[in-house]
Amino acid sequence: MRKILFIAAVLFAGLAIFAVASHFQTVGRLEARIKQLEEKVLTASSQSESALAASKAARRSNTITGAAAYDDARLSTRVAEVEDSVVELRHATDYLMEHGQIPLAERKIEELVAKLSDASLPDSERLSALRLLQRNRALSDASVTAALNWFQTATVENTKRDILRGLENATNSVMKLPMINLASNDPNNGIRAQAAENLQPFINDPQVEQMMWTRLQTETDPRVRQEIMEALSRGGATPDRIASLQARAQNPAAPMEERLLALQALRGSKTEVEQIVASFAATAQSTQDPNVRAQIFGAFDNMSDPTLKVPLVYGLQDANATVRARAADALSSHAADPAVQQWLRYVVDNDSDPRVRREAMQALEEGQRRGQGQGQGQRQDGQQQGQRRQ
Repeated sequence: MRKILFIAAVLFAGLAIFAVASHFQTVGRLEARIKQLEEKVLTASSQSESALAASKAARRSNTITGAAAYDDARLSTRVAEVEDSVVELRHATDYLMEHGQIPLAERKIEELVAKLSDASLPDSERLSALRLLQRNRALSDASVTAALNWFQTATVENTKRDILRGLENATNSVMKLPMINLASNDPNNGIRAQAAENLQPFINDPQVEQMMWTRLQTETDPRVRQEIMEALSRGGATPDRIASLQARAQNPAAPMEERLLALQALRGSKTEVEQIVASFAATAQSTQDPNVRAQIFGAFDNMSDPTLKVPLVYGLQDANATVRARAADALSSHAADPAVQQWLRYVVDNDSDPRVRREAMQALEEGQRRGQGQGQGQRQDGQQQGQRRQ
């Protein structure tokens, strides 16, 4: 069975490589063809202009002869060839623009916005225009407004969600209020989730951020909550927002989920959080609520601050299995330490909960990988130093 799966994986990888290679060969051929067409158009245009000038001169001198008539015929042929080449050039250029290989030309953007605004076209064609504008980061206020107007008249929920997906990562100010309204009030969970995701670029706006924090307290749909939390934790951070996040993280009256989310946002912004983390570690050791301890240890995952080793090792001895599992998981960042490894091995051999044993084993394996990586890096440094001495 493993052999069959391996062969299937190799075949799939080969097909994928072939598809990518074929795509780039097609693009390469088109680019070469465009260059040839451009040269052909320039040459034909130059020749046509020369022939046209000669023909006009012959007419002015009233000496139009059979040779002049022949030149006129040749001129007509060359003009037709130029027109055909221009059409072919435009088709090739459109292909490259539609596949993101070259930027959209101004006339192409106008054409796409017109399609997006045309209610007589099929939804699929309008969505294709919206996605192409999005892919090329060419969503102007006019195109965003056209998409929002279409959203208001659309009756199929899938189409409405597709329209909102086509506006992801847009930063046009005309989006802000409609997305706030949808994220707060739309009865459809999928619409609210997509609107919350679309608000991520605006998270530094106090109005948007406050709405997100407020909505998080009342939202019940897991997907919408996840999008809100991702927007709050992954968005940008201005100095004012950093100060607000620091105050929120250290506010003992705020819900623990909110405080830890603020901590995550601060970490994402590369802000110094050692003192805040230390206060959470102290809370984990003093609180009587196992849910709070589990939440805090979950937030310590991927943190390498050495001051966390002691509270996390204590967490391995907690009466609550969820707390022990979270502590073991968070210790994966410290598992290169022999003392931590000893505790994790003890948990693997003795804990009564299989989930806890599994998390401890995974942390041990992670520690071994990190230890091997550090050893390899030290050996390479030693070799380089030896080469420099030589």
